[in-house]
Amino acid sequence: MSDTDIEKGSRGLDEVAKALEGIKVGVVCLTPENLNEPWILYEAGALSKTIDDKTRLCTYLLGGLQFQNVRPPLGMFQHTQATKSETRKLVRTINTSIGDEPVIETNLDTIFERMWPDLEESIRRMPDPSQVVEARRTNDEMLAEILELSRAAANSRKQTEWMDQYVPIIKQFHDYLRDKFSK
Repeated sequence: MSDTDIEKGSRGLDEVAKALEGIKVGVVCLTPENLNEPWILYEAGALSKTIDDKTRLCTYLLGGLQFQNVRPPLGMFQHTQATKSETRKLVRTINTSIGDEPVIETNLDTIFERMWPDLEESIRRMPDPSQVVEARRTNDEMLAEILELSRAAANSRKQTEWMDQYVPIIKQFHDYLRDKFSK
C-alpha cells in the first residue's frame, strides 16, 4: 500500500506498475466485493510478472471467500484463508521470501503469537460483505480447469522429453566427476 497519492496528471496505472517493481511479496486481500474488479486483477498481474524462485503473490481470502470462489488468473495461486494456522504459513512465506536473513522461526512464532489476537479481532470486526459470495464453481467448470492444467503440464513435458535419452549419459558423467574429484 502506498502512503502517498499518485500525482495529478500522471498515468495512474504506470505509477502503480513502477511502485510494484522489485516487490518480493505481494499480498492481495480478496473480498466478495473486489474479487473480479479490474484494478485488483491489474495489480495482481503487475506483481505476478516478477515472480521467480524468491518472489510470491499471495492471496488472502476475506469475507467468507473460499478457494473455489476464485477463478483464474487469481485462482492459479495458492490461497490463504484468514485463519490462525493459514496466516502463520503466510507469515513464514513472507519471512523467507523478503530477505537473505529471515527471522529465526522460533522468534517469528513468538512475534506471530503476540500479534495474532489483534489481527484476528480486526478480521472479526470487518463489516459483512455487501455482496453475496458467488456460489461455488460448478463441477464442470472445475473439471475443465483441471483438464486445462493437465494438458499444459503434458505439453510442457513433451517439450523436454527429448532430453530423456541423455539422462544415463549425464548420470555416468556425474559419477565419473564425483569419483575423480572426491579423492
